[in-house]
This record gives sequence, structure tokens and C-alpha cells, in this order.
Amino acid sequence: MMPNAAIRSGLFLIWAFIACTFSWGQVANPAVLGEAAFIRLVMESHPGSIRAELQPKIGESMVQAARGAFDPSLMGTYQQKEWAGKEYYQTLEATMQVPTWWGIKALAGYVQADGVYLDPSSSTPAEGLAAMGLEWTPLRGLMIDKRRAGLMKAKVYAGATMAERRAQLNDLVLQASEAYWEWVRSWHAKQVYDSALVLAQTRYEAVLAGWRGGARAAIDTTEAAIQVQSRQADLTFADFKLLKAKVLLETFLWTPDQRPLELKPQTVPPQLEELGMTPVRFPSATQLDSLLETHPDLLLAAYKMDLLEIERRAMAEQLKPDLSIKYQWLSSPQSMDPGSVYGPNWENYKVSAGLNFPIFLREARGQLAQTKLNLQAASLSLEEKKRQVTAKVTAFQAGYVATSDRLRITTQLQDNMLLLARAENSRFQLGESSLFLVNAREQNLIKTQLECIDLATSLPLERAKYRWSLGLGSTDY
Repeated sequence: MMPNAAIRSGLFLIWAFIACTFSWGQVANPAVLGEAAFIRLVMESHPGSIRAELQPKIGESMVQAARGAFDPSLMGTYQQKEWAGKEYYQTLEATMQVPTWWGIKALAGYVQADGVYLDPSSSTPAEGLAAMGLEWTPLRGLMIDKRRAGLMKAKVYAGATMAERRAQLNDLVLQASEAYWEWVRSWHAKQVYDSALVLAQTRYEAVLAGWRGGARAAIDTTEAAIQVQSRQADLTFADFKLLKAKVLLETFLWTPDQRPLELKPQTVPPQLEELGMTPVRFPSATQLDSLLETHPDLLLAAYKMDLLEIERRAMAEQLKPDLSIKYQWLSSPQSMDPGSVYGPNWENYKVSAGLNFPIFLREARGQLAQTKLNLQAASLSLEEKKRQVTAKVTAFQAGYVATSDRLRITTQLQDNMLLLARAENSRFQLGESSLFLVNAREQNLIKTQLECIDLATSLPLERAKYRWSLGLGSTDY
């Protein structure tokens, strides 16, 4: 798709500034920075990439914290009161609770209490009492409770952090690709302006020599000088744009120890014919649906719905009565012998029950209604997001095809422009054309060359945008 060998080996200096080639002589021992190598550097060392890799770790820590709600806990209290030389009471209580997934707590404890003024219901044998039992909420909290909801949410958040990681890397790759191809475009455009200026200066010197020898009119020297000045201005602006693109590109380059990295002076982009314009294989409708199921933006929207669904289930539980039942078996040593153990005695027990039920349930019903509305809104947002993602995929696919077609046509146009410029230059050397026409042909050729560069660098960028729209921007590197 680049200029052919005949074009690259033209007889006059005009052939030296073809946009799709450049002179290696301007850079000693050039180091070519390809797109794949550049993106790999970004993925390995860019702070945004490292920050994205922290997301799964954040999710893991959230799950670990949520699992802590099911950790066994030890509790103990000691109280003693003395007044006017009398010991009112002395109590010691130690308890261990083991929450389970089914909302049942396993309990074990020890109580010892004595004293002159101790409540008789709180008194224990001198050796104390051991208790073992269960606490259960058979109504509210039977299907889901705060502990289970917290862990389920944490697992959803963990999945969301993986999708967030992919989304951040996907955006980073697109931003880096845009900076890279702007640098490539600016670099090649500068080569065109460099060669155009050299050509204009060479022609000016030839015209000036012809005027001095009487073969050219004085006005020709003025026109040739104007052409040099015009191309000097174009080159100055091209230098500025290249510097700006280089600085932007360097913002994506970092060393492994997180220090900014700059391009070496001999670093150059690949030649345009080396870019490898391999056609993109577009997925079928079935493959596209499969790809969209794993799109990070859609996964994040789906995870939001999962969180709201957990909240809805938890809010629905609040409509039930809060009934709590606690049953403990009590035992004490068979004797005061230190080696005596606590034997089971099923006739000694302690049982309690509690009930709490708001009559109107306005808070629970309001929270449940709000959660349902949020869930409905999230469902609509998911469908809207699917439509937007599909539209972007279609648009970037069409953009890639259109850019590919335009590049093919513009390359053919460039070849024809080159033939016209060469013919006009031959006529000028024979005295059958004017400097004005030669300059006009060259200007049209330069314009077409720059357009060819724009399209040649836009095509891989369109490919990057297409992969970004599919959520696959970081999967190649």
C-alpha cells in the first residue's frame, strides 16, 4: 500500500520527500520503537497499569474483612464490689461465640458468681457453671442476615474489581495508542517537510544561478524564494508538533522503579510500509454477543445489579418478625476435686426468647421500595449501556473499514500526483513549463503525502479504538 520501487528511486530530488518513506541518514544507528513494544512498556511500568493491578488485591481484602464477621469471638467480664468492709459480690463470666452461615450461633461459656448481696438468680455453685448452647433467629435472618449479606457483597465487589482492572487497562491502552500514533504521524510529517524544504532550497539555488546566467527571469527567483520561506514556516510548525507529540508520548514511559523515562534521540518510529496493515477480522453476531458478555463496562453494570439484589433480599427480611431463641445446657464439676470434669446434665438448662416487630413496618417497607426502584433503574442502565457499547463497536468497525478504503484510494492518488509532478518537472527543465506550475504540482503532492501519512497512522489507531470498544484493548500485550 506504500509507494512502489519506481517512485522511491525517482530521478529528481522531489522523490526524496515521499511521505511513506524517510531517510535513515538523519539518525545514526536508529532504534525503532514499535507499537507492541511501546504498549508492553506501558503495561509493565506505567503508574496507571500498576494502579489497576491493585484492584484485585483490594477485592481480596474486602472479602477477607467480610469473612471476619464469621470469626469466633471471646468475651469476658469481671466485676467486684466492696463497701464498708463487706464484699457485696464478685462475678466472672467468659463466653465464646461461633457464628455460622445458617444464622445460628454456637455458644460456650463459664460463669462464677458469689457474694452477700448477689442477686439469687445470678448465684452459681462455688466451682462455677459451664454453659453450652445455640442462639437462632428462625424468622428474620433465616434466609439472609447482615453477616451473609456482607460476605456476598464483598464477593461481588471482588468480581467488580477484576472488571474495573480490565476497564482501567483498556482505557490506558487506548490513551497510549493515541499518543503513540500521533508521534508516528508527526515524525513522518516532519520528514516530508524536511525533504520539501531541501528541494525548495535546491531549486532556488538553481533558479538563482539561471538568472545570473541570463536564462531565468528575476521574478522566478522571487517566486523560488517565497517557496523556501513558506516551507521553512511549515517545517517550524512541524517541529513544534513533533516535540509536542514526543512529550505526550513520554508521559506513558516509566522505568520499573517508577521514574519518568525519556526517548533517546536516536529513537524513531517504524517506516509506514512496516506497520503491517493486517485486516481486522470482525466477529460474527454470535461471537460479538459472547464478547459483550465479558465487556468490563457491562460487567460493572451487572455487578451493580447483583449488589442491589442482595440489598433487596436483605430488606425483604426486615418485613419478618425479629424472633430470637437462645438455649443453653448448664453443667458443673462432679466435685471440688481439681481433676473433676464438667459432666453433661441435660436436666439443667437456661432458655430465653425475644420478639421485636414494628407494627407499621414503614421503615422496612420504604427501604425495600427504594431498593426495588434502584434495581429497576440499574436494569435500565444496563440495557442502555449494552446499546451504547454495541453502537460504539459498530461505529469503530465502520471507521476502520472506511479508513482502510481511503488509505488505498489515497495511496493510488499519491502515485498519480507523483507522476504529474515528475512530468511537470521534466517540462520545466525543457523550458515548456513555469516555476508556478511546478510549485503547484509539488504542493498538491505534499498535501497528498501528508494525507497518506494521516490515514496510514489512523488505520492502526482505528483498530485500537475498535478493540477498546470490545473491551479487548489490553489482551494483546
